[in-house]
Amino acid sequence: MKILHGAKNDIDNFVGDAEQFDDITMVVLDYKEQLKADGFVKRFFMATPDELRPALLFVEEQTKKRDVKLDMQMRMTMVTEEIFTNVCKYAYQNGNGKIEIGIKVANDIITLQFCDSGMPFNPLEYADNLTTEKISSDDLKGLGLVMVRRLTDTVSYEYREGQNILTCTKKI
Repeated sequence: MKILHGAKNDIDNFVGDAEQFDDITMVVLDYKEQLKADGFVKRFFMATPDELRPALLFVEEQTKKRDVKLDMQMRMTMVTEEIFTNVCKYAYQNGNGKIEIGIKVANDIITLQFCDSGMPFNPLEYADNLTTEKISSDDLKGLGLVMVRRLTDTVSYEYREGQNILTCTKKI
């Protein structure tokens, strides 16, 4: 209620003595973040390039709320960008799909989890088969996961209940 009264006072101050000529509608939404039973805060995004920025802002916002240091925030947004981009490019052949991003900070460990219902694909197997020749060629497929592994402590994959689940952890 305090927000509504403040907004109304600001409107009244701005308008001054001018006569009101239309209705004023005010709405305040109080979004309460809900932690899942597993400790994650999760949000769905469409797996499209347009949703990359909101996904990165979500991870940035969540790490800031949990007082994660700036260098670790940057690491986690880089990881998010790489995984999100790969899901957009490869998971959904028809171009329609969602990705759920979950983040949890507990016991000095930050965990990012990416879930999609695209084609089953274990990126860890692909990255494990990278050769020195392949890495030095112009084909850069798989190098992003090499980067993700260097930015995090663990990366794991599972396919469960029709979902690709990639989980990354980093001690902070």
